[in-house]
Amino acid sequence: DGSKFSDYAVVGFGVVFYASASIVNRSDREQLIIGDFSHIKGEIILESGGEVAIGPRSFLGEGSKIWSSLGVSIGSNVLISHLVDIHDSNSHSLNWELRRAEISARFEKNDHSNPKNVNNARVTIEDDVWIGFKSSILKGVRIGRGAIVAAGSVVTKDVAPFTMVAGNPARLVKELPR
Repeated sequence: DGSKFSDYAVVGFGVVFYASASIVNRSDREQLIIGDFSHIKGEIILESGGEVAIGPRSFLGEGSKIWSSLGVSIGSNVLISHLVDIHDSNSHSLNWELRRAEISARFEKNDHSNPKNVNNARVTIEDDVWIGFKSSILKGVRIGRGAIVAAGSVVTKDVAPFTMVAGNPARLVKELPR
C-alpha cells in the first residue's frame, strides 16, 4: 500500500508499491505525485527542486529509474518496462573543475543541491505510451500520446504521437494506428 511512501509523495488511491520500489525525495512531498491505481516497481529520485508527476494507471517497471532535477511528467496508462532510465538533467557539469567541486560537496559535506552550470530540461511522456525495456529517455524530450519506444532505444529528441521509434539514437520506425 502507498502508506509506506506517503511521507515522501502524494499517493493516489489504489497505488501499489512493490518490494523493489524506492523513493529518494530531496524536494518537497508535494513535488512527487503518483496517480490512482499506478503500480511502482522501480526507483524515483528527486533532487532538490525536482518534480515528478505520474498519472493514473501507469506502471514503472523493476530496475527502472526516474531522475529529476527539474521536472518529469508521465501521463495516464503509461507502461514503462524494466531497466528504463528517465533523466531531465545532464546531472553533472561538462567542466571537470566544477565536477570535482560537486563531488567534494556531495561526498565530504553531504550536499546534494543541484550543481550550477548543468543543463536541465523537462521530460514529458503523454498518455498511453509504452517504453520498452533498457531504454533511456534524456532531458528535454516529449513523447507523444500512444507512442512506443522500442526496447534498448535512446531517446534524445521528441517522439511524435502514435509512432514507434527504435535505436540509438531513436529514429522513426513506423506510424501507429490512432
